[in-house]
Amino acid sequence: IQQALVASCPIVFLELLFGLADAGIAVVTINPKSSSKEVAAALYDSDTRVLFVEESLHRQEYTSCTDIVITINDEYKSWLSKNNKPLPLPLIDDNSIFNIIYSSGTTGAPKGICIPHRTRVMTSLLMVMGKRNAHDDVMFVFASLAYGGGNVPVLATLFNGGTLILATNIHPENILRTIQQFKVTCIYSVPVLTYMLLNSQRIHKYDISSLRSFVSVAAPFSVDLKQKALSVFGNIVYDVFASTECGWISTLTPAMMNTHPSSVGLPVAGCTVRIQREDGTEAEPNEVGEIFSNTLTMFLGYLHSDPVNEFVSVGDLGYKDQDGYLYIVGRKGDMIITGGYNVHPQEIESALNTCPGIIESAVVGIPDEKWGEVVTAFIVGAPEIDPLRHCRNSLASYKIPRKIFYVDSIPKSEVGKILRKDLRKSYK
Repeated sequence: IQQALVASCPIVFLELLFGLADAGIAVVTINPKSSSKEVAAALYDSDTRVLFVEESLHRQEYTSCTDIVITINDEYKSWLSKNNKPLPLPLIDDNSIFNIIYSSGTTGAPKGICIPHRTRVMTSLLMVMGKRNAHDDVMFVFASLAYGGGNVPVLATLFNGGTLILATNIHPENILRTIQQFKVTCIYSVPVLTYMLLNSQRIHKYDISSLRSFVSVAAPFSVDLKQKALSVFGNIVYDVFASTECGWISTLTPAMMNTHPSSVGLPVAGCTVRIQREDGTEAEPNEVGEIFSNTLTMFLGYLHSDPVNEFVSVGDLGYKDQDGYLYIVGRKGDMIITGGYNVHPQEIESALNTCPGIIESAVVGIPDEKWGEVVTAFIVGAPEIDPLRHCRNSLASYKIPRKIFYVDSIPKSEVGKILRKDLRKSYK
């Protein structure tokens, strides 16, 4: 039996997630910002029997997708009051499904990612080993609890005896005020929010000295942003490379940022990373290939698919240097092929983002009759110098953008990943 959960109230979300998991019921966690079409698709695909949904988010079509709908309002309170007799809890097999998270669909149709109980427990233990979580932590959480990036630090904090502050307002000043008021010790942030915090004119007006770790997750963390974060927060800034499927893969510590700032660090305990060529052989140091990993925090597999193999890839491309540090250059589906050359957008974005006056950039390939694809850049900001000339100092000629568009913002997913499909559509 599987049940789905769509809730914007974090307290109720956690109450249901823990209660249903203790009862041995797999929970499909759905982002409350999902469209009704996306919610319905997840309900059908997961064969959900019971849906818990915020009253304001409920749509009539959901009733045809599942057996029972319980809206989170007085109906939910009534349901609880009728079922308040303690029941003996089942013994949970550590390989049974804890929750099912649907992928964002940035590279295809969303897939149900099945996360077992053992993965969430092992992640919590690894976070203690990595000194990123402690029994007296006060964790400020503002990521969606429906995704791994949100519920992993929440579960680990509670597992290890810490305290949670659940955000309802993620305005930079509210975050700073909350850190000061509740003596927050740990924050998980995405780069776009980190940028907003660091550029807040009021960041130095609040006491944020209680922070012991500031962790960047979910999207590329530029070298410039890392350095600025270190200068403001001190040597407590971490960059974590992870995926919903494999969990925690590598960490770049504050000390590593001084020696290998453009990497995502070294594999964590129990993780093996392999860089693979297209023919399946292992790449040499500094050779770009597809990143495969085998971790202690692996998922079980995709819903309706065979169990996972020993090593899993989610489409990231990168390389390891001679010291074993891991570098990300982009995603397999994002690679641009222009004039027969392979070009990785993230490399160009990193170069563009160091140009004075550029706030951020995104690069995609646009179909072209002559070149196959042409490197096209979308830029936010007002460059103080010619960005093309700036790129020539660090990029090969075929990587230089042939077209540039200035935009007000870059479309991103909730966790900060660039939505390149939307950029290509906007160009058309």
